[in-house]
Amino acid sequence: MGEASIHPPQDSRSIILAHAKAHDTLGSADANLIRVTPPRSLPEVEQWYLEKQGSQHVTDNYFVYHHKAYSAGADGDLRRFSKDYDLPGRNLNADAYLALLRVFSLPRDVNVVDAEFMSNYREELKRFPTVRPPTLKAEADGGRALTFFVTAIVPFRPERWVAYFGTDSDVRIEQPYD
Repeated sequence: MGEASIHPPQDSRSIILAHAKAHDTLGSADANLIRVTPPRSLPEVEQWYLEKQGSQHVTDNYFVYHHKAYSAGADGDLRRFSKDYDLPGRNLNADAYLALLRVFSLPRDVNVVDAEFMSNYREELKRFPTVRPPTLKAEADGGRALTFFVTAIVPFRPERWVAYFGTDSDVRIEQPYD
């Protein structure tokens, strides 16, 4: 008899709460889970915010994929998601890789300079002619390199960062690159 018949599939809420308890994200607090629209660039993935009951700030971001939870607050979950999702084997665009970084790796106090940001801050960006929207490049080893710019609004000073997504599901961010 297979494991699936012993442990029936759980709903995403149960999966996330079990992950949060296993990684001590909640402590003794109750949780409020909010499902959000997942990135269109990551098919089959659900995205959730988890907040402690009575708290008004988001304490963690989650992805759920094939009945498994992946948390921004748990060490190694980006790598585990990359492996389970077969990131190296998929033909994804820069937006998909950027969505992963936004959930798992990027500080909350930086803004990614994407096409929408460039449109909204056209005047400010005139002083920074080398700034471009995120680009994805295949590496010789089969991995991917995502080059993108980030900035705070004050001070407005875009920096180029590069994230390397290896075929071994390892992710490394170099910043500032320039």
